[in-house]
Amino acid sequence: MPPSSTSFEASGLTIRMEQNNVSNAFKIEGKGFELTGNMLQQIGPCIYPNYGPLSDHSPFQPSTTVYLHASQNGLISNNVLYWRCSAYDLDTSDNVVFENNTIICTEPKVVPHGNSLSTYDTHNHPSSIHWSVARNSWSRPPYTKGTEQNWRQRETLTTDGGGSFGSGKITSITGNSIEMDWLVWSTQPAIGTSALILNGTGMGQIRTVTGTTSNTTIQLDRPFDKVAMGESLIAIIATSGRKIITGNYFNWTEVVQWYGITTYGVHSYNSFDNCNVLPAGGDDAGALQAVGECYHSPSHVFFTEFLHNKMYNSDGITIKDNGESTEPQCKDYPGPWIRWLIVRQNAFSGVSEAAKNVSASSGMPANCASSVSIAHPNVPSTDIVMEHDTFSCPPGNYTAGGYRMGNCSHCVVRQ
Repeated sequence: MPPSSTSFEASGLTIRMEQNNVSNAFKIEGKGFELTGNMLQQIGPCIYPNYGPLSDHSPFQPSTTVYLHASQNGLISNNVLYWRCSAYDLDTSDNVVFENNTIICTEPKVVPHGNSLSTYDTHNHPSSIHWSVARNSWSRPPYTKGTEQNWRQRETLTTDGGGSFGSGKITSITGNSIEMDWLVWSTQPAIGTSALILNGTGMGQIRTVTGTTSNTTIQLDRPFDKVAMGESLIAIIATSGRKIITGNYFNWTEVVQWYGITTYGVHSYNSFDNCNVLPAGGDDAGALQAVGECYHSPSHVFFTEFLHNKMYNSDGITIKDNGESTEPQCKDYPGPWIRWLIVRQNAFSGVSEAAKNVSASSGMPANCASSVSIAHPNVPSTDIVMEHDTFSCPPGNYTAGGYRMGNCSHCVVRQ
């Protein structure tokens, strides 16, 4: 579906991709689309080098089964998708319902690429908002001895991508217009980007960019409620967030996460069954995560929630704030990258195979699934609430699950 197209529908198709250097089953770039009741089978070898240590150097988007790019107003529902290279990249697209799909990884060993709700091409379409991802089922081949490397391989569902246009401080305000003194600049802000007060007076406020008079004069949809000229740090970023991931089932899958550049997001009522991630990221990597850092530009996670998720024999929830960075795009802001986050009424039980594997090599008792906050030692995360979660360990020599709050300011833990 090319960019200028509207009203595309594909229903009841079976598409088998058997060729070498396997390509997309669907590439959608227009407005108004429905992909419903299709069976998509990614069978042929991935793009060369298709497996092994260099496989992630091969092109990602050309080998993903379903590729959205700058698309809008869509429904992806009741499809069955078999994949071995990448299931989907849903890039810079808005107003999409992704529901009741079955996504099955058939590759028992290393897969070259992950699966993302991304903001890669933000300079052409600067937003990824208003998504409902509900009642889908994801699976990978279950563990057999010798396939532990699959735990290290690629995301099951992640946000990804940078998306900063610049950051600086306001020198004057006239109505809805602000005049910027750029401290870091990439390119002139596009209509549809967001102006986020990243730090200082009024931090956390976000406004939509509606126009630019010049490289330094920016129009907003409405004025900031409170801002300090010459003091508040403003980042002009892609508009990304406002997503709900709810009621999904994950079986033997890899990490599910907010990875940077997320404002407003909810993970709720999802079930995780034998989801092993621990060896991949170290420092208590979880099957469900929020990660904030400087990822070639400010990549925050603000105003997010993890509610009523169930995790059985899985690696728990991890909040990872990676703090200070040497990247020049973030030289005026060391963090924190995670603020205003809630972990509430989740249920953790059992012990993951990955935790047992780590225990066997370290000689230390395996950890039960736990809710964890890991913050940079010098730049604490702020305003995190962890409460009313339950932890259940089986009999045996295990480290009990529970809260491990790292370096965090204005944070609360309640049983």
